[in-house]
Amino acid sequence: MITGLVRRLPKRFRVLSGFLPGYYKHISVDIGQPTPYTHPNLLACGEVTPCISREEFANRRSRLAEELYKTHQGMTNSRHIVLIAGASIRYMSNDIPYKFHQNPNMIYLCGFLEPDSVLMLESTSKGLPDHKAILYLQPKDPFHELWNGVRCGPETAVEHFGVDEAYEISHLKHDLQTKYASTGYSVWYDSHDSVNDKIHSEIYDGLMTSKSDIVSK
Repeated sequence: MITGLVRRLPKRFRVLSGFLPGYYKHISVDIGQPTPYTHPNLLACGEVTPCISREEFANRRSRLAEELYKTHQGMTNSRHIVLIAGASIRYMSNDIPYKFHQNPNMIYLCGFLEPDSVLMLESTSKGLPDHKAILYLQPKDPFHELWNGVRCGPETAVEHFGVDEAYEISHLKHDLQTKYASTGYSVWYDSHDSVNDKIHSEIYDGLMTSKSDIVSK
């Protein structure tokens, strides 16, 4: 009877524990948002969000890098980074948050749904449109997760979201100062419509004393 039920399901819903191909065999725990392992009724194998695969998110990032290359090649530095900040949690009172809404740009480019995070696109040594995607996010914290929900953590982020590297958000300011400040990078960041005041301050503290060219929207 169960076999017959599975046969009647659409193909994208026929993902059962024990038959998950590839990297999903390793993501058998909750990472704070639906995965094909935890929600096989919502996501097919290879999808980060419903109906959108890791490959599609990578293609979106590539198209953004290509547009920068087409429109700004030769006008600015040869090396570029793009910074996309995740939204912050807003509170209606001391302990009661509003429903969290992620920055749509973060959702569009990688599908990551946690607050207080940053997606960075960095041009490689070959220059644009070649690039790598780096995700800065909150660390695993059992006490915090007990009250506020599970976090993904850097260890799982690369595997599930298809980014090239992932680090704790506490590394962001240091990396901006040591890797991208005073080294001829053009920094693309929407400073006029900040979705996260804390992240905004971290970015400016890391770059305002540098010689990098900050290109704001």
